[in-house]
Amino acid sequence: MFCDRITVMKSGRVVAGGTPAEVITEELIRDVYGVRAVVTPDGPDGRPSVRFLPRR
Repeated sequence: MFCDRITVMKSGRVVAGGTPAEVITEELIRDVYGVRAVVTPDGPDGRPSVRFLPRR
């Protein structure tokens, strides 16, 4: 919604870069941020929408 390309970093290193649809995945969110989420392509223009899940 706010950008055409994104870069995700962890501990000062680039983990992923590209369009939001390419980069924002459930696995990336889990690995980088340590949280569970559901990613669906139902945002504006088919961009990913993220819903965070409660902790187990």
